[in-house]
Amino acid sequence: MDNLNKIVIRANKTDPLVDLDFIRKVKILNHGSFGEVWFLIDEKSSKEYALKVFRENCEPEKIEKEVDLNKKLSTLKNSHDYFVFCYGELIFSDFEGPDLSEDKLGLLFEKADGTLTKYLAKKPILSFDELLNIVKCINDGLLILQQNFQCSHLDIKPSNIVFQKPIEKDDLPKFKLIDYGETLFIKSIGTLAKGITIAGTPHYFSPEINFAYFNGTDTTNAINTYKSDAYSMGLTIIETILKRKIKFPKNQKGEERFDEKIHDPRSVEMGPYDNFIGELIEEIKGQYQGEAGINDFIELIGEMLKYNYNKRPSFVEIELRIRKILEVEKKDLDRKVRLLENMKEGGENVEELKQEVEKLYDEKDGLVKNLDDLKEALSQKEENEQKFKRKYEKIKLENQILLENIKEIKKNDPKEETKEERSF
Repeated sequence: MDNLNKIVIRANKTDPLVDLDFIRKVKILNHGSFGEVWFLIDEKSSKEYALKVFRENCEPEKIEKEVDLNKKLSTLKNSHDYFVFCYGELIFSDFEGPDLSEDKLGLLFEKADGTLTKYLAKKPILSFDELLNIVKCINDGLLILQQNFQCSHLDIKPSNIVFQKPIEKDDLPKFKLIDYGETLFIKSIGTLAKGITIAGTPHYFSPEINFAYFNGTDTTNAINTYKSDAYSMGLTIIETILKRKIKFPKNQKGEERFDEKIHDPRSVEMGPYDNFIGELIEEIKGQYQGEAGINDFIELIGEMLKYNYNKRPSFVEIELRIRKILEVEKKDLDRKVRLLENMKEGGENVEELKQEVEKLYDEKDGLVKNLDDLKEALSQKEENEQKFKRKYEKIKLENQILLENIKEIKKNDPKEETKEERSF
């Protein structure tokens, strides 16, 4: 701890007021377009913090709006479940060698336990419950941004989703959204503001954002940013399930998603990567086979990745469908619990019940075999009937040709004419 860098606070505008006398800089967690995120620790209490440090050239208006948004989020009921708590802003200096740096501006946050990427690295397999929890947490956070501030996130990706370990061992972790910088670029009606530069992470762009990015078009009133977040969330979830970053097909120059430059999502029913997305959906089907509600879940993720944003579900629709899937899961769990209880109540009859179940399975196998044999017999019968029909039609046609030939021969034979004359 002795070697940790000390920071000197010039102005402390945190709420509640944080005692920063023993705060030390441990390391830099990551770098971004805005600046850096530092890991801080209070040497006295051992409490950990994250400090978002803005670059000197960051626009003051943008910083002010981000500070304001974080303050408002911190006052919302239950928002701590979906967003990292922000204590407020600091003006400070830190030691760069023997000397103090110029004053810097930062936002002080609670420190999470890591990003979604880190969480997945420690999990060989995600249970279906964990997966549903991740989707619900992300969607609930986006719903809060929409309903309370009429804004979108616009940079949903695994590194912008963090988790905090549960207090109770059997509880699921909380997944929270971070980095709301791109939300400042939108208007209050869920569309991009006029004349803005497209920002965010190209790999997670929705098709309409990608189209605007490639073409430099005026996107005012042309993009539903809520549906864009739904697409980015869907792509993030697929990568969460497959535990790898998706590689879109590249053009001859090695550029990903370049084909979307010429396919305007507002006018195209089928997108250039719809088949590719469909293959990914098929790939994830097998990972949770047999889980109650998995088919509805896969269908939902597929709809979130529709090329035309008008066909994607809203955050409210996603929330309702996740609830329905959870209800299906609960009913299935209740059914299994009742089955186990019935078996326990059976006592000595448990073995007998197991034998009965095995007998039912044997009967089922026999019925399936009989059904397959019957299908094969019917198929063979139908095939034989078709063969007989074709043979009959062939013979009928041959007979007709023979009759025509006989008639033609009789017509041209003089002897046949004499016989006809004599008959008179």
